[in-house]
Amino acid sequence: MIDVRFEQDFDSDSDPVLLPRASWRDPNAIDVWARELYWEAVAVVDCVRGHCVGQSVTKKLRDMGLNVSQLTGGIEAWKNTGRPTKPVQNALGDANGELD
Repeated sequence: MIDVRFEQDFDSDSDPVLLPRASWRDPNAIDVWARELYWEAVAVVDCVRGHCVGQSVTKKLRDMGLNVSQLTGGIEAWKNTGRPTKPVQNALGDANGELD
């Protein structure tokens, strides 16, 4: 699970969370972190609402040859259905966009 929300999306959220198995990656640094993905696995991309950012990252990863799906409705839809999340533990990470 790859969370590709912009940094400001976390800043504007009063309770920033991630999906349980998600790792945050900066959508502006896709060329850097995409090389680190396990290419044989299926990746799922999520963003705020499943629109522009998630769609563009999903397309780019597919164009690179990865097996990628997108979470319909983004993290907002996930949270609205009461599914589990995990808190964002620390500030947004390094240039590769790593957030745990």
